[in-house]
Amino acid sequence: MKKLITMVLGLMLCLSMAVPTFAMDNGAFTAYMNSDYYNPDTGNIDDGGTANAALGVGMCRSVTGESVLVEKIGDDYYLTVRLLLQSNTKEVAFYNRVGFDSYVPVSYEIMTENAADDSVDYRIKVTDPFAPIKATMYVTPMGRDVLWYMYASESTLSSNTGDFVVTATADVIASLEQPVVVETVEEATVVADVIAEAEEMTEAVEEITEDAIEEDVEDVEEEIDEITTEEAEEALAEVTEEIEEVEEIEEVAVEATEESSALPLAVAVVVVLAAILIVCKKKLGGKK
Repeated sequence: MKKLITMVLGLMLCLSMAVPTFAMDNGAFTAYMNSDYYNPDTGNIDDGGTANAALGVGMCRSVTGESVLVEKIGDDYYLTVRLLLQSNTKEVAFYNRVGFDSYVPVSYEIMTENAADDSVDYRIKVTDPFAPIKATMYVTPMGRDVLWYMYASESTLSSNTGDFVVTATADVIASLEQPVVVETVEEATVVADVIAEAEEMTEAVEEITEDAIEEDVEDVEEEIDEITTEEAEEALAEVTEEIEEVEEIEEVAVEATEESSALPLAVAVVVVLAAILIVCKKKLGGKK
């Protein structure tokens, strides 16, 4: 009957944890800590101590502190679990629940040790502050390891933190918003710097492009000027040469006319034609 009730309760617990319904503010709270020798998912006893289950249930209750510290800091949750009778135990370990009957080991930090109560407070990080935790330890008088489960009761959550060492202090909670603002400012600064660098690079590219175009235009204009100057000089030389040749022809004609004024007009014409032929011959001969 005990098994059946445990399995039903475990199933109800699993269904309630499928989608976390808790809504906590940042800060520190305490809650009642349930303990069970039976697996809340399967209803089984997982450490092999089935000979006297009632003894195991009583032992789990006596070793588990009734209160647990529940802390929320930003998006992170922490539990500070108080275990008793620690002078008779060693090799304590905790496991975080990740699915149906599935647990992964989680590291812990010892917050305080109280010799008067024979207790130790272990702080662990969890994904769901109200999900079952698996715990194991070696019990020296029994000479073996003991495995049991515990979970914080959400309905008993209280702002009274008792004598637990609190990490989620008012200063820590107040400072949670500051990093967000700083990150936002830093991100805005980075974006502004990137935009400024992009604009500088764009301006540099435009300047380089404009300079390159201007240099190309200047080079082309210089080439045009050089070509035009060379051609002009060649044309001028040719015209000058032709003018000189014509002047030579006129001089020859004038001299011929003066020297042979008594000759008939036909002779003068022949002389002029001969002179022209000589000039043409010279020109034709220079182009071969």
